[in-house]
Amino acid sequence: MDESGEIFVSGAVSIRACLIGGKREVREVFCAPFKRTGTHAPKDAQIVCELARARGVPVTELTDEIVSASGLKTRASILARVGARKTDDAQKLLQSSSFLACLYGIEDPYNLGDALRTLYAAGCDGVFLPKRDFSSASDILLRASAGASEQIALLEYTDEIADTLVSCGITPVCARQTRASDLSGFTFPSRFCLLIGGEKRGIPKKLDERIPLGVRIDYARGVANALSASAACAAIAFSAVSQRKANR
Repeated sequence: MDESGEIFVSGAVSIRACLIGGKREVREVFCAPFKRTGTHAPKDAQIVCELARARGVPVTELTDEIVSASGLKTRASILARVGARKTDDAQKLLQSSSFLACLYGIEDPYNLGDALRTLYAAGCDGVFLPKRDFSSASDILLRASAGASEQIALLEYTDEIADTLVSCGITPVCARQTRASDLSGFTFPSRFCLLIGGEKRGIPKKLDERIPLGVRIDYARGVANALSASAACAAIAFSAVSQRKANR
């Protein structure tokens, strides 16, 4: 990444997400025949090129020099040069959202991307993350989330998040094994924020102690290790989806 925050991203799904997500400027798209196979770029890459042109984004030939300059280890037939991600409006989301999430201690971009993909599919409006510069891993995050990281709001976690949520009428719900209700019988508040920690760290103790409402996933058999954060996201988030559909 240079001083302007410019990075390269790869793959048709990721670039399409950048184009339609509107969270960063797409400055140039590079697409070319696959020299390794002698075939032309796949249909999905061609569709993305058409979308880029329709939005006034230059589309030029992908060369070995561009691939090298990108610094990406990829065999993708399409790359894009994009700007830094815009900051999402936290106050607007806090006032209007019914489902938010806070992910803590998930530092691997593949795991984080998987969690974001799950939450976006479940209708989550925005995700709080601890302050960290993921720009160097943006391509991985985009691909792991199937583009969801460009379509869901990403907000900065603060130590006062519990108070902030409550002041906005949003109930914090902590995923944990103690001081928690079984997921199968849990009733989700009309507006809530799901807090999930990484498998090793969990939610910070000081924050966990300030959140009275908890939900746990009861396993069918005794296991030594907890579910991954993304798997826990899926189980809890889609339980909320099912509950909301049933109450319509």
